[in-house]
Amino acid sequence: MLKQSLGRLPAHLVVIFFVALTLAVLIGVAMQFASRRDIPKEAYLQSRIEPQSDKPAVTEAQLRGLWMYKSGQRIATLRIGGGVFEIISYIDNGSVSRSFLRGGYRIEGNMIVLQARKDLGTPIDPAHYEYKFYPLSLETISLYAQTNGRVMTWQTPRSEAKRLDNPEEAAQIIFAAQMPWVKVALEP
Repeated sequence: MLKQSLGRLPAHLVVIFFVALTLAVLIGVAMQFASRRDIPKEAYLQSRIEPQSDKPAVTEAQLRGLWMYKSGQRIATLRIGGGVFEIISYIDNGSVSRSFLRGGYRIEGNMIVLQARKDLGTPIDPAHYEYKFYPLSLETISLYAQTNGRVMTWQTPRSEAKRLDNPEEAAQIIFAAQMPWVKVALEP
């Protein structure tokens, strides 16, 4: 029956069909092998700076939790733990606009590498659905941190500060300044 059906079709159509079918199978197999390839964490969170050996190291336990700082009307929160972080920044003037950055981090000595990830979605405030969240256009930044577990300050090296030349005031304030972040809650 198949032979009779194929016999009625023009030969060129049959050839095109089998070529397309073969290509689809080959592409599917190639994509399956490519999806199994794991990207090493070191390749994902590469640093452009070296840890400072003369400064005390920062630990995951010290950083884990919810941090906050306020500078004038600018308020920012940092939730960090479990290999991911989230920064939300806004101006406290009744505006519904919020800037955010979500991603992964790596700690080495007193150096922290923050890298944005698009697959973590957009924040939602269940108490205020009217808030609009806009992503910060920052991919990766390496910085030095000091903390005693309750207060944390960041120092952004000049080489990294040059990467902040973008129009977003929130990124400039969050990463360029040496503002004190205060821990307001512990994460489980």
